[in-house]
Amino acid sequence: MTEKKPPLVLVVDDDSAHCLMLATFLEDWSYQSMQVGDGQKAVEYVRTHPVDLILMDVRMPVMDGIEATRRVKQFKPKLPVVIMTAYSSVTSAAEALEAGASDYLTKPLDFKALKTVMERVLK
Repeated sequence: MTEKKPPLVLVVDDDSAHCLMLATFLEDWSYQSMQVGDGQKAVEYVRTHPVDLILMDVRMPVMDGIEATRRVKQFKPKLPVVIMTAYSSVTSAAEALEAGASDYLTKPLDFKALKTVMERVLK
């Protein structure tokens, strides 16, 4: 019998300290994680690797999280994307959900809420 691999979460954030913190929490919660620093790298990674969930920041260089979500959804429409932002607004929340995001969380993250959202979207 093969052992089931833990879900792979792609963390997309240009803040390396935030990526490291998330990776630590994800490991503690029995997830695998991969980190990339911008939306373009996220789109490229998802095209070539199996991913179970994306945690996506909004404001990043090269390609922002909303545009990256739109592009990922074009070829992986069922892949859950949870948007994270320190600059929340009704407009950006609406744009994120319109782009196909499964949920929208504000930074600093409430890690209990993050875990709950992740469990829900991975079902």
